[in-house]
Amino acid sequence: MNKPTLYISCGLPGAGKSTFLKANKKEDEIIISRDEIRYSLLREKDAYFQHELKVFDLFIEQIGKGLSSGKNVYADATHLNGRSRSKLMGRLNEAFPNLKYNIEVIYFDVPLYICLERNNQRTGRARVIEDAIIHMSNILEKPYPDYAKHLWIIDEDGIVYKEW
Repeated sequence: MNKPTLYISCGLPGAGKSTFLKANKKEDEIIISRDEIRYSLLREKDAYFQHELKVFDLFIEQIGKGLSSGKNVYADATHLNGRSRSKLMGRLNEAFPNLKYNIEVIYFDVPLYICLERNNQRTGRARVIEDAIIHMSNILEKPYPDYAKHLWIIDEDGIVYKEW
């Protein structure tokens, strides 16, 4: 049996991560969205990050269960830098120590101004504070080939490039 693949998405809010993944995943693949988990836990008066520890635990649990079932899984979240991506893999390996899987990274290389324009079209909790996106753009790091088999780059037009 082939090992399943964990696809780690990386990119700013508004880069089109969720939209692209939903449009391009195969029928037997799974998308685990950190935002969807968060929204399922939030109540109207809750602060956005109020349940973040539980959100991350559920994110890891759902990813691990998907991979354990032999399915390819897309981890849909910003994963802005190496530290964030390492945290994901570390917690996944800690929670599922015998799990064998491949890793590929999908990097959404979309200019900040486009992310801000797209974000301005959002409503409710889906709309991110503009200053937060600007701050995130300053800590966004393009992935490098240390743990992943391939790096897929998606530009603002949805065109896919394979870098390594």
